[in-house]
Amino acid sequence: MGRMPQCLLRSLLLSLGLLLLGACAESGELASGLPDDDDDVTADDDDVTADDDDAADDDDDDDAADDDDAADDDDAADDDDAADDDDATPDDDDVADDDDVADDDDATPDDDDVADDDDATAGPCDGPRTWLTGDLVVADAGDLSDFCAVYDAVDGDLLLENNSSVLTLVSLSCLCEVTGDLKIEAVSSLVELSGLNNLQSVGGELKLKAMSAAVSLPAFTSLTEVGDLKIENNPALVSLGLGFPALTSVADELKIKECGVLPAVGGFPELASVGGHLKFEDNTALVSIDGFAQLGPVGDELKVDGNGVLIAMNGLFGITSVAGHFKVEDNPVLSTQWQAEGLRDAIGVANIGGDVTISGNGLP
Repeated sequence: MGRMPQCLLRSLLLSLGLLLLGACAESGELASGLPDDDDDVTADDDDVTADDDDAADDDDDDDAADDDDAADDDDAADDDDAADDDDATPDDDDVADDDDVADDDDATPDDDDVADDDDATAGPCDGPRTWLTGDLVVADAGDLSDFCAVYDAVDGDLLLENNSSVLTLVSLSCLCEVTGDLKIEAVSSLVELSGLNNLQSVGGELKLKAMSAAVSLPAFTSLTEVGDLKIENNPALVSLGLGFPALTSVADELKIKECGVLPAVGGFPELASVGGHLKFEDNTALVSIDGFAQLGPVGDELKVDGNGVLIAMNGLFGITSVAGHFKVEDNPVLSTQWQAEGLRDAIGVANIGGDVTISGNGLP
């Protein structure tokens, strides 16, 4: 035979190469010796070890761990699995746990759970009462300390009257409630009333009268309700102190009378209603009545009378109704037009149940 033409030789070699390549593919190996394809149930693509988007080990994208399964993803703990992130076991990114029964990023008990973090602590009068049944009549300071050794409430009256020996009520700081009257009257040496700062309720009359040495009333910061409140004839009283910041209702009468050096009345920011009379009478140094921002209805008479230097009673302009008479009289420097008649018009004549009397006030 003669020599085979070169073009025919090239064709035979090419065909042989294609046959060999097909045989390798059938045996499951590539020329490189790497595992094969992508998106099937067994092997993987473009990585070192594990597989891609299938039912076996998952897509680790060129890292040593796995993604979204029972092991973890790019960290020392786990994510979206049986270990912890915001659950009842030790958790994610803090020392203890988050939003569960243990605590949250702090060294104290917990946040938003059954223990406490930033919670209100219980006050001395938040628990059950220990009642003294009957009246407590105070003769000396020993009566107060003896009471607080056993009790914190009086089912009856508490009376401190015609007394010159009691200087302070500090030892009465246990007192939470009096169902009857609480009267402090004609006490010549009492200068300190702050022992009443835990008192929450007086069912009857709270009377503070003829306290000749008391200059301030810083005592009633916890009082929320009272039957009557009468502050009368206290010649040294120059301030109501913190006032009555928690008081929401007076069941019957609220009266401030004959406090000769008291320049201002205020400190009733939560008082919403007075069930009976509301009176400001014969306070010769009183310049302003303010601090009744929430006061709505008055259940009987409204009377502002005989306050020699009273200029303004703006604190009463929020009153919504007066069931009884409306009297603004004999306040010689109080503007008739802007204050007396202004208060009447702010309430509305139609909302006043009795007579309207405006006289003896200043002009205009």
